[in-house]
Amino acid sequence: MSSRPLRLTAALLALAGGAFVVDASYPGYLYPDSVDQLEQAISGRFDDWHSPFMALVWRGLLLLAPGPVGPLLLQCALIWGGLAALAMLLAPRAGWPSLLLLAVPLLPGSFNYLGNIHVDTLLVGWLLAALPCIHFADREAGTPGGRRVARIAANALLLCAVLTRPNAIVAPIPLLLLANRRLGRRRMALASGAMLASLPLLLSLQAGLLHATRLHSSDAIETYDLVALSYHERQNLLPGSWTAAQAHDATSACYTPVQWDPAWTGHCRFIVDGLRRQGLWGSSRLAGAWLRAVIHHPLGAATMLLPPFRLALFDPNSQSMFYPTDNRWGWHVPDDPPRPASALSRRYVDWPVARFLGRPACFVSLLVAGLLLLLRSGAAAGEEGRLALAVLCSGLAYLLSYLPILVSAEYRYFYWCGFAAYTGLVLAMLAIYARPRARAPVPLGFAGEAGLILSAAALALVTVCAAATLPTTRRIVAVTPLDGGRVQVDAIRDANVLFWRRRDFPGQMEDTGWHPDAGGYAADGSGAPLVASIDGLDEDLEVRLSAPGPSRVLIASDGFAQFVAPPPSDRGGLSVIVPARPAAAAAIGFSLACVSGVATSFLLWLLLLRRLARS
Repeated sequence: MSSRPLRLTAALLALAGGAFVVDASYPGYLYPDSVDQLEQAISGRFDDWHSPFMALVWRGLLLLAPGPVGPLLLQCALIWGGLAALAMLLAPRAGWPSLLLLAVPLLPGSFNYLGNIHVDTLLVGWLLAALPCIHFADREAGTPGGRRVARIAANALLLCAVLTRPNAIVAPIPLLLLANRRLGRRRMALASGAMLASLPLLLSLQAGLLHATRLHSSDAIETYDLVALSYHERQNLLPGSWTAAQAHDATSACYTPVQWDPAWTGHCRFIVDGLRRQGLWGSSRLAGAWLRAVIHHPLGAATMLLPPFRLALFDPNSQSMFYPTDNRWGWHVPDDPPRPASALSRRYVDWPVARFLGRPACFVSLLVAGLLLLLRSGAAAGEEGRLALAVLCSGLAYLLSYLPILVSAEYRYFYWCGFAAYTGLVLAMLAIYARPRARAPVPLGFAGEAGLILSAAALALVTVCAAATLPTTRRIVAVTPLDGGRVQVDAIRDANVLFWRRRDFPGQMEDTGWHPDAGGYAADGSGAPLVASIDGLDEDLEVRLSAPGPSRVLIASDGFAQFVAPPPSDRGGLSVIVPARPAAAAAIGFSLACVSGVATSFLLWLLLLRRLARS
């Protein structure tokens, strides 16, 4: 196949893929954060909780298309257009296999958010659109003027990526260095360093020009870490003044490795409300309290990073987000009935095989495999190989960067990792295909060594996270009716579980003398206890009761005993909190095992990878 038909085929495949995504998700799936950004785009009143840059871009797109339609089309154009342009550039050397790049958005994990209006989807779009510009700026062919234009475009697109998600600053670094490689080492370092160093100034200038309200979103990280450390150390480490009940809840009822939301909503919202009321939110005192807690409890601080990262690697939240989100404009993807393309997309994303392969833990294996292929074959020294190496290192660095800042095990934070894994692996195979195997060993070089270090670190975390889980305990709760009256138990569950993950009876139930009724259990008058065995973190439990008339109940668990008289069910029932035991949740031995395990695994993986990478 000659280059011209191949390029035409690439353009048609990209057009067909983008058209399918638009048809499946028109006008675009919104979620609460994107609804908030749409409000800002329409009103012109910005804040910095989410990216003001995305809201600004969205405001411009509203001149061309209503609501979420503009971002949906922009994301599709950047993702499919960037991959098609890259395939066209690679076509003369790689031939028809370059079309494999157009399959990347359809692979498990990559396809999940193509129709969602996310900062993470737009981040992927900017980065993919930068790849053909980076390759054009780095290759031998072409004129100096053309390479200069491509270099400027690549830097601009990478800057857009960082402005879209500022905490993604590490992801563009390998790509940025490659885009400026032909400037020479010194000028490359100066140009790339100047762009990265100027980012805080650009963000501050952007906030000032847009008059964006400062909401101090970074304080969410410090707050979540302090709540997590309070749970691990069984002492309230939050700064400020708190009642005895609040101090207890901060240590025993507000932590979950799933995400930080309990400190923001529900019965634990007193944490953020209290920090704001006392003037601590957005102040240096909160950051100081966080720093002191980390210094005084280094083992707990190291251990607290792993549980949410483990969930993100192996069981991330929200791998698919096809639910309708309420908004005042009525923007929803038709669901009754869904369009054929919409139904097909949902079935594919929720297919168990696709969900399994689309996990960040699987992305790590692909990123490392692509890196080893490049280094062992010696193809990393060629044009296509350099680009593949930069993409793979970008995905690894981005994944690792979330270890210290992850406040939620959401899949969307690792969306670029999937695209980097697939794209880098395809580019690695194309580099090997386009370049004959080297006759002599090729040195790893700085980029190769950096890639091996990133790979060893990622594999060490996967290894330890796969083996280590937070210590759990079995709690036994018995509910015994005393007066022979009819008692209804509506729930025996963790007190702080988020509503969308809540199960009323997550444990094993012994219900002799009780029968299922209205989603709960009702006593039959025999006086036998209802016994629940719940395995989980050592935190407060909630027992929810209701009854048609006065009836006393004894609730007992691990030395706790309380007599209660549940109100009639038409008055909303009664919740009784069974407090956590005073013992520490995370033993010192567990913390030491996690820290030493990561260090040992890193060294072993690095030695093995260096041996495997020898060409």
